[in-house]
Amino acid sequence: MRKRLLLAMVIGLTSALVVAAPVAANDTECGTPPPQEPGDPFEPEVLTGMHDNIVVRSGTLCILEGADVRGNVRVLEGGQVVALDSTVLGSITADPAAGIFMDATTVNGNVTGEQEASVFVDFSTVHGNVQTKTDAATGGTGSTVHGSYTCDGCFFQDLFDTTVRGNVTVRSAEIGDFMCGNTFGANVEIYDSRSAADEFFTFAFELVDNDVAGSVIVKNNVGPLVVDDNRIGANLQVSNNNVGFAAAYPDEGCLQSTPSDNGEILRNVVAGNVQITKNLGEIEITLNSITGSLQCSNNSPPPVGGGNIAAQKQGQCRGL
Repeated sequence: MRKRLLLAMVIGLTSALVVAAPVAANDTECGTPPPQEPGDPFEPEVLTGMHDNIVVRSGTLCILEGADVRGNVRVLEGGQVVALDSTVLGSITADPAAGIFMDATTVNGNVTGEQEASVFVDFSTVHGNVQTKTDAATGGTGSTVHGSYTCDGCFFQDLFDTTVRGNVTVRSAEIGDFMCGNTFGANVEIYDSRSAADEFFTFAFELVDNDVAGSVIVKNNVGPLVVDDNRIGANLQVSNNNVGFAAAYPDEGCLQSTPSDNGEILRNVVAGNVQITKNLGEIEITLNSITGSLQCSNNSPPPVGGGNIAAQKQGQCRGL
């Protein structure tokens, strides 16, 4: 995830604009502009203690360290807030091209990133929802989100060792998606997305070692696909994807290596049905344990693999 996090930080820092915004009497302003020249001294502003609301100035960096915010935090366009061991009783919102970076922090409301924002929630708790919008970058490690986690047209969304009690939805992501070792209390859906790449680098869609109480739906995506070692409480549906691309990311993602196949569905335990339909590119389906049916149709080429256990095997997966 390092390369992707650096991409997000670069996006935020290079998009900084100074935009004035009204500040209420009980708002605390915070933020130090970045240095003008490389090597110039830089001392970011640090807030501690109790505050009503906090507004991070446009194009600046603000650090909350052990802060207790009784209201909301708003990060103005191009600004960045780093919240360390802090509590926010309201919500945190990042304006366009702004950044939110949380570590050991609790937010009672929502965490929201507007277009081109960066939102990263590490070892933290969000009692509301996490939502990011067009071209935003987002992810979390070791956190708990009591609501839903939504990427709506975002750059990417990566989740590692995180609990999300609501739905996880990724729509129109641009450079793939990594979900590894998470616990999801409802459904997971990835659709209309792509693993954008140049000729040197390709990410993928990876769901590995997750516990999902509901269904997993992966549809209408372009790029390599890995669905391995998950426990799924309802159905798995993989449809209308184009996986006919080679992945190349030796130190990224769940596997920390390049998968052996462009599409693979391996060693999952599925309480419902598995439906693999209308996909382009070879998909390996191997050693899955399925309570319901394994149904495959209209895939080109037909899936390969074997050793699957299912109540019924139908269509192109009859012999798998």
